[in-house]
Amino acid sequence: MLNQLYKKIRNWYDNRHKFSFLSPEKEEKYYVYVTNQPLCQDLTPLSDTAQQIFQHLITEKDSKSLFHYTQKATFEPDWLCGFTENGEIISASVPYNNWQWNGYWPCHPLPSAFNIKYRYNFNKHLYYDKIIVVDDFFGFSKNYYHFLVNLIGQLLMLQDKGIDLTLPVLMPKSIREQQFFVQFANKLPLLKNLNYINYDKHIVHCNEFFVSNSSIITEKQIQLFEQITSESKSEKKKIFIGRRNVARVASNADEIEKIMKQQGFEVVYFENHTIDEQIAIIRGAEYFVSYHGAGLTNLLFATNPNLKVLEIHNSNAKLYYHYALFCIKKKIKYDCFVGGDMIDNSYYVDPKAFENKIIEWLKE
Repeated sequence: MLNQLYKKIRNWYDNRHKFSFLSPEKEEKYYVYVTNQPLCQDLTPLSDTAQQIFQHLITEKDSKSLFHYTQKATFEPDWLCGFTENGEIISASVPYNNWQWNGYWPCHPLPSAFNIKYRYNFNKHLYYDKIIVVDDFFGFSKNYYHFLVNLIGQLLMLQDKGIDLTLPVLMPKSIREQQFFVQFANKLPLLKNLNYINYDKHIVHCNEFFVSNSSIITEKQIQLFEQITSESKSEKKKIFIGRRNVARVASNADEIEKIMKQQGFEVVYFENHTIDEQIAIIRGAEYFVSYHGAGLTNLLFATNPNLKVLEIHNSNAKLYYHYALFCIKKKIKYDCFVGGDMIDNSYYVDPKAFENKIIEWLKE
């Protein structure tokens, strides 16, 4: 039966060079909930420099969606793409409402190579009546930022809409095995108490399921993160978050770190600290400087109303509104410094201009 299903999907693509999708927008009974929310309506908490860069936030919008499908489906547990018995791909279960599937999909094989029989055992099946699908494709939740914003946002939305969270939950092992996921599972009952489907190269079948996406940081999420307790303590008041061997960092990082130490900052690498220690560090900080990157996600745990944040960007800064938005929603004073163009995943930060910025920023 499964071989026939995948043959239908492959033949459809080979004949038309596109897939056939079941879209909830076209089937009203599957469409449960959606909301559009402006990312930002008031930029006044930002500095003049930051306001100029993030001006587009006034009109840009994002959305949250929850879909309930009431027909039989088959899932690949690792990719989380779902298929109907007729060989249609379930639109809400693939990235960005399926557009990448009919073009270039950078994270997975191109559709012309679509075939899972080499990765899954067609003789191993799991059957359920109703399940929850926590969809990794909308948030790429192996990333710390997307885990806290997208994945936790999905779970809270399901909870808010009264979905039974004791239902079996299909969530990729690749997420659950992340170190930060394990640590947060001990802090968030919302994660720890879920009834995860444990698969081992199984194909998962169900009669109906819920799937959602969320890329908006909500007040409920902020409250949840601020209420998380930390057993660690930190007296670090002036923090600079360093980054090594990753993209979007200064090509002259050593020079920038030297400047920060001269200005009384302690250089911290979050990857060397547990989640509990990271929460304590951000809560003990009065001045917080970091390159744009997932470490800034820890701003969600900040509880100091007088915290001042400076984010270092490359020249494409206007694309990266995420942490400015955190600060706006949490009423934290935010500013940024813009370096040079990104070249080979790094960019030059003018040391004199940066030092002058830090000196003036500390006086404000």
